[in-house]
Amino acid sequence: MNLFIPDIGTLLKLEDDWTFTLYLERRNMTLFNKVEGATVNMAFQQIRPGTIQNKIIDLPKGLIIKVDRIYIRKGLSQYSSITFTVPNPKTKKDKSEMPHNIEYGGCKFWVKLHECNGTQFSTVFKNPETTQLFQKLYIEIEKDSSSKFGVEKCTKMLAQINRLLGSGQNINNFSTDLRYDQFLNSLIHKIKEDSFLSDYLTAWLKTEMRDYKIRQLI
Repeated sequence: MNLFIPDIGTLLKLEDDWTFTLYLERRNMTLFNKVEGATVNMAFQQIRPGTIQNKIIDLPKGLIIKVDRIYIRKGLSQYSSITFTVPNPKTKKDKSEMPHNIEYGGCKFWVKLHECNGTQFSTVFKNPETTQLFQKLYIEIEKDSSSKFGVEKCTKMLAQINRLLGSGQNINNFSTDLRYDQFLNSLIHKIKEDSFLSDYLTAWLKTEMRDYKIRQLI
């Protein structure tokens, strides 16, 4: 079994129907209203105590959800939970690839950790090769820079890399349509805006881009 802890913003695709307890709580009302429709369809504050109960629901296989919050605290396991949002498909392509998100898009809900464990899902990346290759390169850069410049400067540079990936994205969850060499080239142009270790990082990316192109020719 491989350990996998999703970062905030990670997209997950349900590989099987997911059955769990949806608790009647303010943060779950968008999904509660979706599954109950006109039966609820009201703000949490308007619900009279005892009139509506927690509900066992099923989310369909193929639905794409995004990790929004992970809450785990020592000694408070009864509150351990993961909060998810359901992305709205914006384009015709999105609607074709995420048909269930048309119905559930915009919902936000939390599920207790023990009901998340064992859920069948896969991570969603637009170009898995680019993501996997850059994550591998990131680890190599981290090892090299920490030994050459020390932990503090290395950490500052890694933060810069994460900023270059764009809003809401980081090394653990980023996704792009670009081919790997195109992605590296785009990062090289962005680095010019930040001078911190720019020469060092640019050299790494240019070498990686060259090696990738050579591998494609072999």
